[in-house]
Amino acid sequence: MMIKNLKMSITQDLINFVDKFATYDLVFNEYMETMKKISDGKALMFENFQTLNCNYRKNVQLFTSETIKTIKILQKKIDSTSLNEIIKSLNDYISELNKVTNCVDENSQSLDLIKHKLIVANVQNAKNNLFNSLQMISSR
Repeated sequence: MMIKNLKMSITQDLINFVDKFATYDLVFNEYMETMKKISDGKALMFENFQTLNCNYRKNVQLFTSETIKTIKILQKKIDSTSLNEIIKSLNDYISELNKVTNCVDENSQSLDLIKHKLIVANVQNAKNNLFNSLQMISSR
């Protein structure tokens, strides 16, 4: 009975994390789309890189904080090897998220499209690796 409850608890914790992750992922994707809109001159009048970057950084910090809380919960419930896989994937993902603002020059209000495309691809790869590590845990 205890093992079943533990498995249910881990599953619920992972489900909660994935739900939060999905919400943040939408925010991050919208941010990357808005960057292009601003660059193309198709953004709303009040949207600019400076405000967008500030809000984006806040969201990355909130996501990181939520992630740390989840890791602390999972630390008590899963083996260290599995947890290390998740932590490495999360670190890589957060690292790539932190690079997103590097493709913007706030002074000239311009977007380096080549950097943007590369960074978006790197975020996607890191996200895929994170999903793979979470799937390995949930299937054990």
